Amino acid sequence: NAVDLGLIPTKQGAGRLDVFKSYNSSITVDKPILQFGNVVAPIKDDYIIIKNVRSYPIQLSISTSPATRISTNVTYSSLSSNITSLTLSPLEEKAIGLTLSSPNAGGKFYGIISINEDGREYRLPYYFARFSRVNVGVISPESNFYLAPVIIITDETYKDLQYTANIYGGDTASFLIGSGSYNVYAIGDFVNDLNYVLMENIQVPIASN
Repeated sequence: NAVDLGLIPTKQGAGRLDVFKSYNSSITVDKPILQFGNVVAPIKDDYIIIKNVRSYPIQLSISTSPATRISTNVTYSSLSSNITSLTLSPLEEKAIGLTLSSPNAGGKFYGIISINEDGREYRLPYYFARFSRVNVGVISPESNFYLAPVIIITDETYKDLQYTANIYGGDTASFLIGSGSYNVYAIGDFVNDLNYVLMENIQVPIASN
C-alpha cells in the first residue's frame, strides 16, 4: 500500500505509506520488504505470509519481476513463487514460498513481488546482494619495519571505494565487494616518517572468498 517514490529499496524501503489505501486493504503481508541478504549459494529460499483481513473470500494472483542490478540497471530472471494464484477464506493466512536463483553477476539487486486482487496491486520489494569477501593483509619485508597502513580498495572507476582505519602487523582488513577488477592500496609511514604506498591489482570472482 506504499507509494513508489522511484527509488531503490535500500533508500525508500517499500515507499511512502498511503494511510487510506492501508485502511482499505484486503490483505496483510508479514514483511514490508523481503531481504535475502548476501547470497552466495546458487539457490536461496524464503517465504511471505499473506492474510485475508476481510469477512469474505478473496482471490489473489502473484507474480515476480526480474531482479535489477543497481549499478548497471541490467535485469536478471531470478525470483519465482511456488504459488501463482490462490483463494483465501475470511481471516485465513497462507505462506507463499519464494525461490531465488542467483544471477551470474555480482553487486546489489532488487525487484518487485506483485500481489493482485481484482485489479488492485500490492507491491512488495525484494532485495539481495552478491558480494565477494576480500581479505587484505600487509607483511613487512624486514622484521624491524613496523607497518600500520590504511587499506583502500576501489574499482577502476574510483566510484566504488572502501577503506579501513590503520591495520597492524599480522592483522587483515576484510571487504565485501562485487565481482570485477579492483586496485588495493596500503598507505602509511614508517616510524622514521618515510611514507609508502603499496598497490596490487586483483580480479574478484563472483560470490567468492
